[in-house]
Amino acid sequence: MMNHWPGSVKFRAMSSKSMRLAIPAPVSYCYGMYPKSIGIIADSHSRNDHTRKAIDTLRAKGAECIVHLGDICDSLKPASLKEVLGLIAGQNVMGVLGNNEYSLLTDGYSGKIDMDSHAHLMQLPYTIAI
Repeated sequence: MMNHWPGSVKFRAMSSKSMRLAIPAPVSYCYGMYPKSIGIIADSHSRNDHTRKAIDTLRAKGAECIVHLGDICDSLKPASLKEVLGLIAGQNVMGVLGNNEYSLLTDGYSGKIDMDSHAHLMQLPYTIAI
């Protein structure tokens, strides 16, 4: 099932288990843009220092849009989730659901993460297209 949302964001729901995960992430930074340069980050695993440095470096090099390809957080450190999601959202970085985010949603961690972080993870799509 292909879902099309406002702007140029498209994604495909990859799981038959839960269509709730097929909600678009907040991607206002890239909506309606045809970026000439896209910065890519992946597998930062709640390393905010490295994530912040990567974002700053990509912006300094002219990235008009930055995408995090998953594993924004570390499922073994659910306490760090709120901080890393705040960093990503505060920097207008688009993101997709990685296996660590998926684990936090499905492997019994729901009582260990706050409601805002859970809601943010639920909004992450499996794929995006710019």
